[in-house]
Amino acid sequence: RSQRAMAPEHLKGGTARYFARGKNVAPSAEDFQVTVQRKQRLKPYDSALRKFRYHDALDSALTSRNPVVVVTVLEEMMHRGGLSIALSGRDEAALEPLLSFLARYTTNPRYAPLLIDVCSVVFGLYTPVLGQSEAIDELFTKLSKTVKTELTAQKKMLEVVGCLDAVMSSERNVTTDTAGAGVDAAT
Repeated sequence: RSQRAMAPEHLKGGTARYFARGKNVAPSAEDFQVTVQRKQRLKPYDSALRKFRYHDALDSALTSRNPVVVVTVLEEMMHRGGLSIALSGRDEAALEPLLSFLARYTTNPRYAPLLIDVCSVVFGLYTPVLGQSEAIDELFTKLSKTVKTELTAQKKMLEVVGCLDAVMSSERNVTTDTAGAGVDAAT
């Protein structure tokens, strides 16, 4: 009997004690340890996008106050066709951060092409309800001026690019003619 008391206890497989064995034993130097990588949790806007809750995704992106995140979420919604879903049905409290963001970052060259399209959708959705809130009306006026200024600046830039193309094209023609004339004179 004393031998039986000294022998290691045999545990049946599938029991709780079987699976919990060795939990409190420290590994020795020769033991191989496997590092477990924890799965990263998705950001709130990513999990909302996965569930096709576009309104919530845009709200959580706007609360992050990171323009790259907001623009990325807006771009993803545009690709999915959910931009109008995310923008529609907003009350004054939910519309104010969006309009402030658009007014602030529409002039940024990195974001301008996408945000001008977003502004177009916002104007289409909320123009009929203007006049109901003074704060929203002020933001719409500011956003409208910002978009007009940005579009004017882009038109001027396109004119400059056109002039530069004409100058570069004429420069190439002059260089080609001069090089050809030099060859004819040598022969």
